[in-house]
Amino acid sequence: QEEELEALRSQQSQFEQRRKEELLETQRLEAQERRKYDEKERRKKQEVARIHREKETREKLKSRMFAKAFLTNLEHHVFARLEDEGWFRDGVQAEVELNFFPWLMEETEKELDKCRKARAMVDMLIRESVARPATTSI
Repeated sequence: QEEELEALRSQQSQFEQRRKEELLETQRLEAQERRKYDEKERRKKQEVARIHREKETREKLKSRMFAKAFLTNLEHHVFARLEDEGWFRDGVQAEVELNFFPWLMEETEKELDKCRKARAMVDMLIRESVARPATTSI
């Protein structure tokens, strides 16, 4: 009977030992599975974040391209309009166009009038000379 009790205790001890080993193996496998699951979830989150960043980058790029095209066109129109309205007029050019050219044209007209009058006098002298009889003696 003692032998049986010893055998039962030995069996129970072996059973307890196997049970502990199986429990440890189960815990190890569960921890490994949990780590794999956590790694998988972390990678999913990283991928979602990467896709979100790429989408934001594409949107920003599209916005910048649109804004640049819009502003370039707008800038061209604004400068053209301001130039047409005379905001960028060159001071020297304006002075030449508004003061010098009119003065030059006026002075040129005066000189041309003098030339016309001189020609007219020369023409008149020539006509008078031709019309007069030759009464000069040498």
